[in-house]
Amino acid sequence: MFTEKPRVRNRPFYQEIRRGKPFFLPLEAEAIPPATFQWFKNGYPLPEQRGAVLVLEDVDLSAAGTYSCEVSNVAGRVLWLEATLHVTD
Repeated sequence: MFTEKPRVRNRPFYQEIRRGKPFFLPLEAEAIPPATFQWFKNGYPLPEQRGAVLVLEDVDLSAAGTYSCEVSNVAGRVLWLEATLHVTD
């Protein structure tokens, strides 16, 4: 069986969003077999965020920070590094 370590196409970036709005951060990853995802905020895992898209509903000031995602499968893993989210009033 052919396996391929995950590759993430997106690049880290800075994002600004107004308080009270939803925020979505999708990752484009290729892997064989398909990858699993674990999102982090400021280095700490977000247990409820395990999909290819980070979803934050009704963003408040506490959502500001640095987000990253570990993308993995049986062939390996890659840490997608740091998108910074700034929340404004």
